Amino acid sequence: MTKLFIILISGFAFSANCFAESKPVTKKSSAAKPAPAPVATQTPAAAIDSEIFYQPAAGQSTLTAGLTYTNGSIKKTSSSNVKTTSKTTGYTPAVLYQYGVSETMAVGAALEYTSQEVKNSSTSGDSKNIKTGLGNLNLQLNGKNPLDEGRMLWFGATLSLSPGASTLKYKSADKTEENNYSGGNELTPYIGFTAPVNGYNLSAKLSHDLNIGDKTLKETDNSGVTTKYDASGGATTTLSLIGEKSLTSGLIGLELDYAAIATTDLSTTNGSGTLSGGNIGLLSAFGRCNLNETSVFLWRIGYSQVLSNRVSNFKIDSSSIIVAQFGARFTY
Repeated sequence: MTKLFIILISGFAFSANCFAESKPVTKKSSAAKPAPAPVATQTPAAAIDSEIFYQPAAGQSTLTAGLTYTNGSIKKTSSSNVKTTSKTTGYTPAVLYQYGVSETMAVGAALEYTSQEVKNSSTSGDSKNIKTGLGNLNLQLNGKNPLDEGRMLWFGATLSLSPGASTLKYKSADKTEENNYSGGNELTPYIGFTAPVNGYNLSAKLSHDLNIGDKTLKETDNSGVTTKYDASGGATTTLSLIGEKSLTSGLIGLELDYAAIATTDLSTTNGSGTLSGGNIGLLSAFGRCNLNETSVFLWRIGYSQVLSNRVSNFKIDSSSIIVAQFGARFTY
């Protein structure tokens, strides 16, 4: 069984206002006044502007709606020297609700729907996989702890709840259909740190998946026989380096992600096996355009590559994946 790695990021916008830096307003005076003595100041930690670690203010609710578009190609060679090119296209609309419990804590819930198609062309024949349906329900807890000199410590976790097993069904010899459930529950804690440097907010973030029990994968062949797999492992550890810059009417930023995916162990009544993991790199640009006091436009576009030489018994010859998302956030 081949599992696909899906990376969701946020999308694409316009508006020249978002890229103009704010400038101080000065007033002319008819009488010259002595300049005041310089006063040492620092950026209040609570005022750090970040989209990566965004939290609504205490008592505020936000609703974010977005659409992700994925387009990618991976060329690989099997152990029997069969060369395959897999081309992926797909759309994922998603919604996220967040509420500020206090000035330092927020909770949220997110849900997505995926419609994705993977076309495989190889020297031994062509095939197609279609993945559709609602994904896991993701519950979020986000917090922050102000430090000295305008710095911030971020922390939190996402609890991902799978309503059912991950299923793969053969509709014919060259066509499979897959749902969008992970097949098991996961807890993903994270920790982050931000420091203001010369007008920029520089951040680092580290997250790691923790499986809550084994995942259940079900594969149904052409004759209708279903094989159940119990899957363990496969956790993803992600390190992110981020730079953000606040502008007059928004924010822009760059993010570099490195994700290490561990090997997945599979077991059935007939035996056991493994799906080898891999490493993925992602470079993305993102931003925010402030539309008015209660709504903003969000965008992100990224380029990703599989960094590992081998993934799931395949040699990776080349890979190129573009993922873009755009959306809007409303505060009430």
